[in-house]
This record gives sequence, structure tokens and C-alpha cells, in this order.
Amino acid sequence: MRVAGLGYPLARLDLSRLTRESLLGRGGMGAVHAVRDEQLHRQVAMKIMDRQYASDLPLVRRFLREIQITAQLEHPAIVPVYELGVGPDGLPCFTMQVVPGLTLSQKVKRLEETDQAGRLEMLDIMLRICDALAFAHARGVVHLDLKPQNVMVGDHGQVYVMDWGLARSCKTRARDAEPDVKPIVLDFSEEEAEVFGTPAYMPTELANGGEPDERTDVFGVGALIYHAFSGRPPFRGIDLDQTFAFARRCEYPPLDEVAPVGSVPPGLRRLVDKALSAEPEQRHQTMAELRTELQTLTRGSFGATRRRVKAGEEVVREGELGDEAYVIVAGALEARREEDGRPKALRTMGPGEVFGEMAILNATPRTATVVALEDSLLVCLSREEIEAELDGMTPWVARMLRTLAQRMQSVEDAG
Repeated sequence: MRVAGLGYPLARLDLSRLTRESLLGRGGMGAVHAVRDEQLHRQVAMKIMDRQYASDLPLVRRFLREIQITAQLEHPAIVPVYELGVGPDGLPCFTMQVVPGLTLSQKVKRLEETDQAGRLEMLDIMLRICDALAFAHARGVVHLDLKPQNVMVGDHGQVYVMDWGLARSCKTRARDAEPDVKPIVLDFSEEEAEVFGTPAYMPTELANGGEPDERTDVFGVGALIYHAFSGRPPFRGIDLDQTFAFARRCEYPPLDEVAPVGSVPPGLRRLVDKALSAEPEQRHQTMAELRTELQTLTRGSFGATRRRVKAGEEVVREGELGDEAYVIVAGALEARREEDGRPKALRTMGPGEVFGEMAILNATPRTATVVALEDSLLVCLSREEIEAELDGMTPWVARMLRTLAQRMQSVEDAG
């Protein structure tokens, strides 16, 4: 099969060694089948273009562009392509690695509201997505259609960025930073690559007909994080027109207002809001910059010790010296103080609330006892971790926090 613009005919693939087993799914222009390679004794995926599109030359070129881009992006988080050609029926097809597992969308749906560990795992998934996209940007390619359905999470933790059908090559900052990296080679012009995507996750510049660059993918990763923690896309209207209008105006509810209470790690909303900025100049300027900020946030979230407490268990005791502060992830606890030999309830605390911090900031004994009212999950922050965070702040901000803690302590003592 000869395609205009391609300097060579597509070879006819020898499919005699391949046994078709099942239909894995359908893409925009074809079906993906699971087939078994009888010579290598492995299962592979084969995508075959639908016959109704095979006579449409621009669509055939777009089909081949996706394969050429994917095949040249040799990265652990991008599915490898094995062969390209035409089948016995004359239809363009290619084979690639099978990816068993769940889409990111399916994985998010399985999270329980209180599954904080599962949500923190999402940050690790996002780091690997950033790695794949940073690699693509260094090759001069942007994805442009990042959404949970286009990310696969394998049965053993593998992460793959899928569906490069809307990808296009363009000048990127990452390419400028790594001039020795070989750019993608395409046999078809960019004029045939339409720029559109999925409205619920669409970067504002695409929704308004602007030109994309790697900051468009930064927006896409921000939208993935938003969905991972909230279970919904940033833009969701009552119909497609309203969803498009939200995307054009970049209007979305704040992440911590739509996510389960206490599930958004400190700093994540700020990161997401920056990545989802309407103006590309206000976003992270490269995928590497976004990855660095996300990794810092991830280390803080994963590095903190988690503690499960049973109903009735004391977490801190009035009068003792404190070495840890606590963030409630799930459950309910009560602060109590001894008055006239009897415990007096001060307040009930739930997910997202913090306690024990003043004893550390002020270097004073605990002013109350905290008891779990039900089985609860806490994040523990040591004195050393808190001091390290304060040391990393602008000095006047750290001083302001310490002064505020001292004043709150004075008010509490006076009461």
C-alpha cells in the first residue's frame, strides 16, 4: 500500500504466526485486538484501521503519524510499537505491547473516600507521567489529549501514557535545553494534524483556538491530578456547550472543595491551580519544573509517618512534652483538659484538622489530652520535620508563625 507523502510502500505483514484472541477495545479510527504470537509465545495488541476510513487519505496519514510518533518515543512509560504495515485485507495495522491493568479513570473510581494512601499513590503515578512527557518534549513532541482514559496503570505498577493520535511536533523549551537529543522524524506535514481534544480536560488555549506548546501538557497533567483527587474533571457542564464554555473561561471549582474532606495534601491545591492557569505564562514553564514541585510535595506526603489509632486510645496527654504534631486523615478525635479532677471536652476534630503543633512551636508541655472517638488515621510530623520546614521558609514568615503560636498559647492559658 502506497500513501501520498510516504516515500515507501507499507509492507504486507505476515500475520500467519498471529492468532486473534479477543477484542480489547476501539479507538477513534480502528479496533484493537489481543493476538498471540505463536513464534515468540507472547500476547501482543494489534490495531487495525476501520475499512470506512482506509480510503480517506488524510485519516490514513493521521493514523500513520500516531504510529511513527509512538514508535520513536522509546520510554518505559510509553507503549512500544513492534510492527507497521498492512494486513491481508489491505487495511493499515500495527502491533504493540499489551498493557494489562486499569485506566487511571477506572483506578480513581475504585478509591474509597477515606483511602488517603491510594490518593497519595496517585502522586507517584503523576511523577511517571511527567517523566514520559518530559522525554517527549525533549524530542519536540506534545501530547495534547491528556485525560484519565489515556493513562494505563498496569497490574504491577507500570504507568503508560497512551493515545498519541493528537500529538504534534513543535518547538519546546525542553528541546532547546537538550539540543543533542534527536528530534522526531515524521513523513507527513503538521498541517494534517488537527488541534483539538476532550472539552472536560481541555487547556484554555486549545479551547480558544490558540497554539499549543509544552505548557499545554502542563495544564493536562494538572487536570489529571485534579481528577485523581476529586473523581471528576475540572470542567463539567450540563452539556457539551457549557463544558466548552467553562474550558474557554478556565472556570472550575477549587480542588479542595470537590475532593473528599482532608484528602488533598498541603500545597497540592496551589500546585494544581498553577498548572491549570488560564495563561500559559502563569503555569509551570516546563514539565521538569512541574515534576520538581510535585516530587517535593510527594516526598513530604510519603515521608510522613502514618499512625492508626483505635477508639478510646490516647494520642497525646496533657502536661507531657511534645515531639510530634498530627494531621487527621480519617476518623474523629476529642481534645480534653483536666478541670477539678475531671476531663472536660474542649472540641471534636475531624479529617484535615491539626493538633499538637503549639507544643512544638512554643517548646511547651501539651495543654490538652487528645483521645480517639473512633478508629482513626493520622499523619505524624516530628519536631525535626517541622523545624526543617520552618528553616526553609522566608525568615519573617517563620517568625510570624512562631509569634502567632505564642499568642494563641497566651490566649488559651488566659482562658
